[in-house]
Amino acid sequence: MKRLRFIPRKDFQKDLKELARIDKTIIDDVMADIDLLCENQQLPAEFMDHALTGRLEGYRDFHVRTPEKGKSPVESNDVVVIYRIVENKLIVVGLRVGSHSKLFNGLDSSVKYKNNRLKN
Repeated sequence: MKRLRFIPRKDFQKDLKELARIDKTIIDDVMADIDLLCENQQLPAEFMDHALTGRLEGYRDFHVRTPEKGKSPVESNDVVVIYRIVENKLIVVGLRVGSHSKLFNGLDSSVKYKNNRLKN
């Protein structure tokens, strides 16, 4: 199996820097998980990797950090990476990283996310 190449989008880089201000270890966690995805082209079950629907159909997300039971989600404990594997080029495109509330709040599922906004 050929290793996937990771190409981050500007939004991803911006979000990662923002999260690093909250907790510097987030960068290491996110990049280690992306490296695992690039190497294996899939993630273990604990990452809760799944396909997205609606506006983000064709994309997937995985959980880098998930709030413990009974704890409220905040930026430092609710970290989700949205990505897409472009199979013909074997590229992992990091789209956004951040909490569920930041990433999915207010998305209108009836409007498909524009593919041209997702290209490199």
